[in-house]
Amino acid sequence: MVVSGSHSVAKCARLRKRRFAILALAIIPSALSVCAQILPPLPQMNDVRRGEHVVLHLKTVPTGDAKVTISRDATNNVSLPLVIDQANLTGTFTVDSSLSAGRYIVKLLADGREEQVPGELRILPTDVAPVHIDEIFPAVRYPDSTDTIELVGSNFAELSRDNHIEFVGQSAPQFGTDNDCIGPTYTKVCVLEVTGMNGHRIRIAGLSNALKNGPIGLHVSAGNGPWSNVVTVTTVPRSINTIRLFAISILAVIALVTYLLSKRAARTQPTGSGLTPISVLLLDPETGTYSLSKFQVLVWTGIFVFAYVYLALCRTLVQWTFDWPPVPGNFPELLGITAGSGVVATAISSLKGTKGAGGIRPSAADFITTGGVVAAERLQFFVWTIVGALTFLYIVLRINPATIHELPTIPDTFLYLMGFSSAAYLGGKLARKPGPVIKNIAVQQVTQLDDGVAQMAVVIEGENLGQNATFRIDGEQIRATQLSVTKRIPDPPEDGFCTRLEVLINQAAKYAEDVHTLTIVNADGQSSDVTFPVSPISITEVNAKTDASGVSLGVKGSNFVGQVAAQWVPESSDKPVRGEVSRVSDVAITVKLPVGTKGAGKLTLISLAGLRSSHPVKIE
Repeated sequence: MVVSGSHSVAKCARLRKRRFAILALAIIPSALSVCAQILPPLPQMNDVRRGEHVVLHLKTVPTGDAKVTISRDATNNVSLPLVIDQANLTGTFTVDSSLSAGRYIVKLLADGREEQVPGELRILPTDVAPVHIDEIFPAVRYPDSTDTIELVGSNFAELSRDNHIEFVGQSAPQFGTDNDCIGPTYTKVCVLEVTGMNGHRIRIAGLSNALKNGPIGLHVSAGNGPWSNVVTVTTVPRSINTIRLFAISILAVIALVTYLLSKRAARTQPTGSGLTPISVLLLDPETGTYSLSKFQVLVWTGIFVFAYVYLALCRTLVQWTFDWPPVPGNFPELLGITAGSGVVATAISSLKGTKGAGGIRPSAADFITTGGVVAAERLQFFVWTIVGALTFLYIVLRINPATIHELPTIPDTFLYLMGFSSAAYLGGKLARKPGPVIKNIAVQQVTQLDDGVAQMAVVIEGENLGQNATFRIDGEQIRATQLSVTKRIPDPPEDGFCTRLEVLINQAAKYAEDVHTLTIVNADGQSSDVTFPVSPISITEVNAKTDASGVSLGVKGSNFVGQVAAQWVPESSDKPVRGEVSRVSDVAITVKLPVGTKGAGKLTLISLAGLRSSHPVKIE
């Protein structure tokens, strides 16, 4: 029937659609599984040694257990387990030590199918070049160093975990697992890769408490390969600054002993000289100035002592070498130049005469001046001493304590330069005339000519006092009409120099009171200063007491020696009132003024030589 035929056709169509859907459901997953490859086409495998790891990069993570097979010709397969790292999409297997060197095909078996790993696996022979370490950095570890070191060389394993580390000279530290070596802090020893330097550089971390103090040997093997050469890493329990502090401390002890000795020497200097123990070390006793040659000897001696002690500490505390440090071959020559310059300079001064004394007290300017005049040869000698000493010290401190085995050698050209500098310095002493040195000055008499007008007779004794010298008082030039030389000794002078000058100063009333500075200047500009008068009379305190017998003034001061006169001048009058002086001691006197003396005024004491000292007094 037609109806029955139509139903049959429709039923057949529905059956065909159902079969097609079932077939599609069966084919599509199979096709998808074929397209979803596990391995990417790149990168290819690295060359490895037996016992090393091979890392495969994955596109997808296998759902089940995975393994690899290794063979040369698709036969005699060696099956190895593959460890999957899902986080990094990698799989790792270890090259079996039974495999011989050669080229191999590697296939991945996972999820019921097989994929060939791109490229080929090349296993290196056992006689391949071993790891060679060229450098270890840092070779010395200090307390403030990081807990890592880096090894630079060749033939390291591509994977850091395949580099086996052995420390020679101590027990093996605890090495970390992959989880321990994630970082950034490491509690166990970990071998890490250096990005981009595979095979040429590795980093060892977690060494904070792993190595004992002192030198420790270290060598590396890649996989099952032979051990490398041994390099040394030294752990030092003290920092570089601590070692330097030790050296400074030892130098300070030596300096302290020298200071105490010079302190005893300073006690022999005149009272009021103002010299410190350090000044005594540099002082030229003939001129009372600082000696440049002594300065050079002290500078180089101090620098060498510090450097030698520092070298000894570096060799013992850092390098663990316990013997006497060597002395630079030409350092004795340098000390010979410096010490010899001082000896020759002293001899020249003894034979030819000293330089000018300059200021009253020694100062740093003495190193480059002679009698207050800057001398070019002294300046260059001083500068080269400073430059040479500081350069030597800087070089010593910049050298790594682990590699400083001896003090740097001073170049021969620098020794020549120091020699020429010393020769110029000594040549200047020979060529220049000696300068004035005042050893004693005395005010013989101050004569009052009129009110406010006085003459002062002064005697000057010393060495190399120019017969035609000029004079300054308190920095003010004294005119020829104001000062005249009345006597010279010897007369005539020898080579134009005297040992004693007697001078008469006019208009000297202002110089009769207080302390002043006299400067004698020779024709070549060299000068010498001295204060006068020596041990002047002075008033520090006055106490007034009035009674029926008059006014008694208790005066305290200094140098109340010999006959002393006193007068009191009221502010309201220029007429002085003479007082009667009773000496109590060298520092105390009593002045008796007449009955009725009162008001504000000024007390003046007058010594036998005419020198004066005044002090304001108010009498009730």
